[in-house]
Amino acid sequence: MSLYSTSFGNGGFQNFGGAGMRARARAQQQPRAANPPPSWVQLLPLILLFAFAALSYLPSLFGFGPVADPEFRYAPSPPYTSERVTSGLGIPYFVDKAEWERHPIYESIPEKARSQPKAGRQSTKLRQFENGVEQYYVRTLQTQVSLHSGY
Repeated sequence: MSLYSTSFGNGGFQNFGGAGMRARARAQQQPRAANPPPSWVQLLPLILLFAFAALSYLPSLFGFGPVADPEFRYAPSPPYTSERVTSGLGIPYFVDKAEWERHPIYESIPEKARSQPKAGRQSTKLRQFENGVEQYYVRTLQTQVSLHSGY
């Protein structure tokens, strides 16, 4: 019997494919002995993962990259004695004057506006920093309220 046969309604059969088709079909069914790739190729995805991770740390190793926000307090305590007020909610906060004046946020404020209480309106970097100060303040209040109310 051939590899492919089809019945036509009149009782006759038509065969498709000869000995060559059968040989090919048997060859596809038999497992092939595959040569495994070299071990370094198998480790390539892991090597690439570590390479991309290392590249993300590269700028910070050479002193480039984002600078951490300056530290602040909501109550004065040395060296955090220089008072500032957020532009949005008007929340007072205190910074270390020496650290503050060396920070890129301070440098982003136009000179004429540096002493103004609402300087955040003049600098995008300062506005973003003060938004963080306000969000932290609000979260702290929410936590205190939920602790005292029993929730």
